[in-house]
Formats: sequence, C-alpha cells, structure tokens
Amino acid sequence: ASYLSDATDSRVALACEIYTVDELRNSPLFDVYAFRINYNDDDINSRGDAKEGGSDTIHTPSNSDGQNRLDPHPVLPIDAHPQDSVSDLKRCIIQQYATAWGLKDRKRDRDGLYLGWELIYGNNHDTDANSHSVLSYHLFLESYGVNNGDILHAVVRK
Repeated sequence: ASYLSDATDSRVALACEIYTVDELRNSPLFDVYAFRINYNDDDINSRGDAKEGGSDTIHTPSNSDGQNRLDPHPVLPIDAHPQDSVSDLKRCIIQQYATAWGLKDRKRDRDGLYLGWELIYGNNHDTDANSHSVLSYHLFLESYGVNNGDILHAVVRK
C-alpha cells in the first residue's frame, strides 16, 4: 500500500496489525527480526511460577543452526523474565541492536525508547494478520502468555 511509503511511528503498529509477518518481511519498508524468549531456569521455581524480578541482559545472536547453512531468517536468543515489561524487553533489545537497525538518529519516546519499531507476538506462520498482536509497552510478557521458547518479532521501519 502506498501510504506505507512515508510510514510514521504509529503506522508501524498499524502495519503490524494489518499484515502477516511474512508480508512485513517481504515489504521494502520494514526489516523483521525474530527473537526466541529464554526464561532462565533460575527464574522459574519447581511449580513453574516466576520468581520476583526481571532480567536486563541478552545473549549475543547466533545465526547458525549447526548444519553449515545460513538461515534466511535467523532467530536470535534473548534472556527475559515473565514479569519483564514490554518496555524492559525493548530496552534490552535496543541496547544491542539500535546501531545496526539505524535507530540512533531517531526520536525517543517518554521511556527513552527509539521510535519506529514494534514487537509483535502470536502465530507467526498463520496467513491471518489477526493471529498476532503488537505488544503494548506497559504490559508484562506474562500478560500476553509469552512462554519460554516463544518467538517474538521486531518490525523496524527502514
């Protein structure tokens, strides 16, 4: 759609609600990055409940699946805690990737996060764009039912 050619920050969220992950990935207007949530075993007790507190570290990405071939859509691991807010997770992600994603020259929101990108979660292989949703900055990962090993996607306006 032509209105995406001048995508502003609110339009990134709108595009995430309208299009599937594959459509966003194939768009010349966005870059899409996949992250696998890693809830550290130390954060989960024997009942499966999260301990108090969150994490603020991420792992260095690995693009290899061990079979000597490059994955066209690598999944990058990221440490998190079920009680991390979406803002906490976004802050961790931009600490590592803001420069590579070209965010450093963008304006920041009131939480100090760069504008022009969103995190989405849901059924990423479904052909229905309504099968995933944009994560709201003030909610927690557990509010969305994000589990250990789940995949989130960062959609970044180019």
